[in-house]
Amino acid sequence: MNLFFFIFNLGLVVFIAALVGITPALNRKSLLFGVRVPEYAADLPESRRLKRSYIAVTATGCLAVLAAAVLQYVYAPDMTLLALLYFPFLMLGVQFAAFIPQWKRAKALKEEKAWIVPLTSAAETRSSADRERLSTLPWAWYIASGVLVLVVIGLSLAMYPQLPDTIPTHFDARMQPDAWGDKNLLNLLLLPLIGLGTAALMAGCNVMIYKQKLQISAEYPALSFAQHRMYRRMMSHALGFMTLCMMPLFLIIQLPALELFTPSASLFPIMMIVVAAGIVPIVYVAVRAGQGGCKLKPTVSPEDTLSESLSAQVKVAHPGRGDDQYWKLGMFYYNPEDPAVLIENRFGGNGGFNYARLPAKLFVAAIVLLLVVSYGVITYMAFKYPFSL
Repeated sequence: MNLFFFIFNLGLVVFIAALVGITPALNRKSLLFGVRVPEYAADLPESRRLKRSYIAVTATGCLAVLAAAVLQYVYAPDMTLLALLYFPFLMLGVQFAAFIPQWKRAKALKEEKAWIVPLTSAAETRSSADRERLSTLPWAWYIASGVLVLVVIGLSLAMYPQLPDTIPTHFDARMQPDAWGDKNLLNLLLLPLIGLGTAALMAGCNVMIYKQKLQISAEYPALSFAQHRMYRRMMSHALGFMTLCMMPLFLIIQLPALELFTPSASLFPIMMIVVAAGIVPIVYVAVRAGQGGCKLKPTVSPEDTLSESLSAQVKVAHPGRGDDQYWKLGMFYYNPEDPAVLIENRFGGNGGFNYARLPAKLFVAAIVLLLVVSYGVITYMAFKYPFSL
């Protein structure tokens, strides 16, 4: 089993490195490592050298993390499952190490070339926001996920009177119980409730995609509206599918707790593969669509053309989003004067925050706290019950 986790860990590191490496190619041509530049600058030799340097640093960092994973497996094989959880975060450090020097060089290049670009290439309007109604969000994925959880909760409640006074509360990687607790509703329903909360959280992320302020090209606004519509639809379905794939992680393990079947050691790897499969559509959309859908070539509808005409009348874009000074390290937007909370990133993931706004600060703080607590508990359990989780 440790060998499976080791191979999975290596594959995950390479996968993340590949995504990190191709990120500059997915960005808008008007953004060079977080710096606003003319679109023609993307094809200059100087810009290409920055991208090659970024890829070289990313590849070197990937090799270093892979070497660390090999050493960990050789000298501490019992910690392989725990390493699978932590090593992807090392690639986050690699991305920063690759990005920040190129961001500094891109700033210097912009100053050297005396590039002058408008403060914003976006013309966000009330019409563009109004066109993305939450009623068009693919709720079926989340309804299906919720129904699965509710069925398992109902089954658990029906089986509750027949269960012994002590029930398993934790299973190791071989899907064998290694911790028990008193029979009560909290111990019985904890995993399904976590699954229900996860589905709600993913639905919230989908709503955030619809509310996010995406850039609209000043030259081709109608095409931008069409790209946004297509991008939101594609990413929303990908997130919904991922949510449905995550549910077995919380629900299948409930069945042996109810003594309905005896799981085998192969069940945990199968669940991991199913969850990993849920990521495939996300990656496909990110690569296929590019930043905010800028690489898509949809058909421009009459509705998109109408939105283009309306956009000239009701402009609500904030010019600060196009000003480099508000982007810390070229990645983090901080502008107290901009009322927007959800904005389009300049590098990496399509969605980002205005970190000067209180809702963004609270949300990020909650996510960080959740990660710290979750990883703390998982790490404790890994040391207390080796080869578990």
